[in-house]
Amino acid sequence: MPTDSRSTSKGWRKILPFLRSPWFVLPLILLLGLVIRFSLAPQEGYGFDVGVNKGWARSAVQLGLAQSYSEQVGGNMLPNYPPFSLLTFASAGWIYQTFLSPDFEMDHPTWQILIKLPAIIADLLTCLVLFAVVRRMKGKGMGLLAALLYALHPAVIFDSAVWGQTDAIFTLFITAGLWALGTERWRLAGILAMIAVLTKMQAVVFLPLFALVMAARPRILLESTFLACCTLALVLLPFALGGALLDVFNVYHSSVGHYANLSSGAYNMWWSLFGDAAWGKQDTDLFFGIMTYRRVGLVLFATALGATLWIFRKALWFPKKRRPQLEAVFYAGALIASGFFVLSSEMHERYLFPLMAVGLPLAFLSVRLAAIYTLQSLAFFFNLLAILPFVPFVKALFDEFPALDVFVASVQFFCLVLLLCFAFAERKPWEQPEKQRWLRNVLLWLRHPTL
Repeated sequence: MPTDSRSTSKGWRKILPFLRSPWFVLPLILLLGLVIRFSLAPQEGYGFDVGVNKGWARSAVQLGLAQSYSEQVGGNMLPNYPPFSLLTFASAGWIYQTFLSPDFEMDHPTWQILIKLPAIIADLLTCLVLFAVVRRMKGKGMGLLAALLYALHPAVIFDSAVWGQTDAIFTLFITAGLWALGTERWRLAGILAMIAVLTKMQAVVFLPLFALVMAARPRILLESTFLACCTLALVLLPFALGGALLDVFNVYHSSVGHYANLSSGAYNMWWSLFGDAAWGKQDTDLFFGIMTYRRVGLVLFATALGATLWIFRKALWFPKKRRPQLEAVFYAGALIASGFFVLSSEMHERYLFPLMAVGLPLAFLSVRLAAIYTLQSLAFFFNLLAILPFVPFVKALFDEFPALDVFVASVQFFCLVLLLCFAFAERKPWEQPEKQRWLRNVLLWLRHPTL
């Protein structure tokens, strides 16, 4: 018996390291995220958006990628998304028609899940990227926790698996691009940044950050730009062969002003000032008779962007070591994502989605940044639920407190100001004192509660 006991103990000692390794834990986290999303994917979500996406996928398969920009099967709305998004829809549509429904049945439950699958996969891949980012910053255990937090993030799950939107796809490329930028994988960073812009127009606001980091390295900048242009040419090739380049250009050209509302459901600075009236107010109106609201928003965001790049200029241009640069890249990226949503006009409620991924590493730097990220995540989730009432409790809450939307919008603005102030005051926000390493201490206590 003692021999058996000792052999069993030795066996567990051999197994335990594997059970704690990322090779075992990460697949479990991804599986958990996948199961949760698959259980919610059959939900109708935002019917109009999901229906339009299905129509784009069908037209891209049946008419061709290029022709679908100028003609849609069944009178569906013409695409206003960039070409890589259309390629994603076409891939889902091709799989559905080839293997599941040759007649392309639009109301089949499987099609409801499959059209959401690219965003769901993007969510899970972003978990892997965040694991790599936080692991480099704070170690393996924290990296696994970051992956788990993103896999279970309610706003992320709601946007991709319930609503049926595709914000997760370009967010994946932005997050991966920032990781590549912060780990000196310059060429990969250029490629990923270009794919992000080819997926959704909003990704363009991150390009100044990429440009600033690479500007101090002219050779790297030229090589990355060349590879980005090659990526652009490769993606545009099927559209060029079909004579749809002008249609693709018009998608980018008409993106500003396409929805000229001061706020299209986004609880940001403009909503905190005007409330529900921000949805019906045109951003082409004059602000105090001086300039349009659109231009005011652009000036404010450009100011916040300039301040962000100035604050982090030394960490981004001449890092003494790689770790501070990676953390500075993600801090700057979070400020850009938040500032774009909070200060600009014509924002939709979903346009804060990139912050959910880019801002997550900040939660591992200090208690203050963790609190800000949590507040912005909750405010974003409430914003989504206010537009698409999925939880009856939240709808009742907004009905009971009519000014709750203005409060949520004010929280977003307040959090942006705090992020800027902390970055400016500390100058090196990644160097926190020992007492702020609260998350690591909590995990150590959970593992050894007697300490």
